Amino acid sequence: MQLSIKNISKKYGKDSWALKNFSIELENGVLGLLGPNGAGKSTLMKIITTITKPTEGKVLWNGVDIHEKPELITNCLGYLPQDFGVYPNLNAIDFLRYIAAVKGMDMKIALRRIGELIDILNLTDVAKKSIGSYSGGMKQRIGIAQALLNDPSILVVDEPTVGLDPEERVRFRNLISDLSGERIVILSTHIVSDLEATASDIVIINKGSLVSNCSIDQLLNRVENMVWDCVVQEDELIDIRNRFIISSTIRRNDGIHTRIISKSKPLEKSKNILATLEDAYLYQVNSNGGRLV
Repeated sequence: MQLSIKNISKKYGKDSWALKNFSIELENGVLGLLGPNGAGKSTLMKIITTITKPTEGKVLWNGVDIHEKPELITNCLGYLPQDFGVYPNLNAIDFLRYIAAVKGMDMKIALRRIGELIDILNLTDVAKKSIGSYSGGMKQRIGIAQALLNDPSILVVDEPTVGLDPEERVRFRNLISDLSGERIVILSTHIVSDLEATASDIVIINKGSLVSNCSIDQLLNRVENMVWDCVVQEDELIDIRNRFIISSTIRRNDGIHTRIISKSKPLEKSKNILATLEDAYLYQVNSNGGRLV
């Protein structure tokens, strides 16, 4: 199974390009999407899920253009949007039965699948309670359940851990990892640690263009020996922020510990430290105007 995105561009209005000549190939596993707000991530996911048509280019599922024959991907696709709506007065079972009917599923198959998902997603104890009484984490699990009803080959998930507490986030990340063995999972998030824990490959988008497409290890290698811890004073901070990419500042008794990303030693008192995925992401987005480096 292969999902191929070929030279996709999407234009809104006369001059606003949400995506520009974007191409990637996807296979089983978790692909993490990273990028600033307005980078084009949501537009890309809407194109993959056939909600939006591209202005130019094609999305191919096993060689077939999904926008020419959307019925070929409908039964292969599961989608959890960022703003996932539920009917708060329905319980989990009734809500999932409704979604199954909307998807045109055979109800006998759907009921069996609902039972499996309620168990897998640890919702058995609350399955007959109204969804309006659920915690944020439980509602996200219902969101995943509706996306998985048709046992999709492609699962698209947009900002799934926003609003979840730390324990719920860990559970959700583990679930995504478990689901990725036999399907393509496209996970868009601003929370870099979620991708460190789940993704095999990372795609970075900025201003509608592909900045980077590689494994986490390859991304980290690009900033090897480029991350520095510098202890500075308040009167130095503005100048340092103007000169370097800064990933964090922490105020401590001995001064302001500033995490700087730089190819050369930024200050005499700098100490080289291990890079994180967040460092690599910031470097890619801020280097050369956010273009491929």
